[in-house]
Amino acid sequence: MNRRPILALAMTALLAATLVTPAAAATPQAANSQQKPNDAFVDVHDFVLDNGESLASLKLHYLTLGTPRRDASGAIVNGVLLLHGTRDRLPTS
Repeated sequence: MNRRPILALAMTALLAATLVTPAAAATPQAANSQQKPNDAFVDVHDFVLDNGESLASLKLHYLTLGTPRRDASGAIVNGVLLLHGTRDRLPTS
């Protein structure tokens, strides 16, 4: 199984999530209130599936929660990436 497309997709989603810093995240909130998730879409072009087929464009929806914390170099240090995948069939053993 070629994992390069999955890795590329994960890296694209991570990059998109780190580049999108919502204005609401910069606003301090009361300690007893929860921040609302911010959602957006990213378009991945020329996405290649495991079976070799390709999609000209793949639209992914993602949510960001909380406020990114950055280190001295500007890298986000509290980011977590959760991926969800669906398949049309179960893998055979």
